[in-house]
Amino acid sequence: MGSLLLLILFVYSVCGVQLYGTVAFKGGVNDQANFRSVGNAMLLLLRFATGEGWNGFMHDLLVPREDCEDDSNHVRDKPWCLNDRDYPDCQEVNGCAAGSSAYAYFYSFTAIVSFVMLNMVVGIVLTGFEVSSESELLASPDLEKFTRTWAIFDPQATWFIDASRLPAFLSKLPPPWEDSECERSLGTYTCDDDLAEISVTAAKKVHIVDVASLLAKRLVRRRLRHEFQDIDGDHPVREILKRKTSFSDKTTTLGKLYADEAAVILRAVHRFRGSRARAQQGGVSEA
Repeated sequence: MGSLLLLILFVYSVCGVQLYGTVAFKGGVNDQANFRSVGNAMLLLLRFATGEGWNGFMHDLLVPREDCEDDSNHVRDKPWCLNDRDYPDCQEVNGCAAGSSAYAYFYSFTAIVSFVMLNMVVGIVLTGFEVSSESELLASPDLEKFTRTWAIFDPQATWFIDASRLPAFLSKLPPPWEDSECERSLGTYTCDDDLAEISVTAAKKVHIVDVASLLAKRLVRRRLRHEFQDIDGDHPVREILKRKTSFSDKTTTLGKLYADEAAVILRAVHRFRGSRARAQQGGVSEA
């Protein structure tokens, strides 16, 4: 939007110099506010973009000048004295007032610039809301809710709870930590890839920092959706989390543990069905 506004100022400045650069000074049209050069025109239009005095300047351009000389009828044996470099071989500017084109020029400029600036303001406000909402994804009270809920399952403050109690812990979490769609599922570990990454010790326990960091990652991912970007493996924050959750007896992750338990159940079911089939075949043979 800023580049578009600059382009509009430049285009209108060039047009203003061509249309009104030779209008004689009178009223608001003076040595400080004029279209004698592109630089002066851009500064003047920048002032008009804020809404200051553009209508008064427009009417001063339309006021008739005495003994003026129409630029179209000007004999160009000497150029207009538009700047100091033109002296002394130039003629003092005494162009006539602007025509009706001034209405179209100033009204169109005001309408276009007002529209662009309004969109810029709206964009800044919306960006501010997005930034504030992102910064409020997890606040200090949310972390306190998490630790209070963890304390229910870890009254001795060991920083660990049994992996088997994790579904119950997740179901007790208040917003924004909760994920009702996932926690209602019996396959809690399989309905969420982030939870499947939680490290599990040989004693089948999970660490508070590991659980909290992966739940926070899940929350941010689902809030930001396609805008979410995970941090790199060598990021300082990831290194800190690794140090906080590093324990010597780490053997697996929650997802692998669940997969192993599911495999054990499947094998047991398969053996049961096989033994039942053999028993039925034996009964048929005896008959």
